[in-house]
Amino acid sequence: MGLTDRTPFTYLIRHIPSGRVYYGCKFARGCSPSDLWTTYFTSSTTIHRMIEEEGVDAFEYEIRRTFNSIEECRNWEHRLLKRINA
Repeated sequence: MGLTDRTPFTYLIRHIPSGRVYYGCKFARGCSPSDLWTTYFTSSTTIHRMIEEEGVDAFEYEIRRTFNSIEECRNWEHRLLKRINA
């Protein structure tokens, strides 16, 4: 994959002890769904703090959907967050 290639995607992160859920999207240059939980751990400072305190094993994660464009990815995330009143 070249640096300009990308596969935008949405994902769900669940904090196992509390059941709290974080839904996000990734569309940066060179991104791939395989980045999630290997080199990319969300942009959430709260999740990063929780990882520091409890470790990555305190979370479950899954890719929810991949997209052909950034616009599709961002629109999907926006619609979902609006639908669940997040």
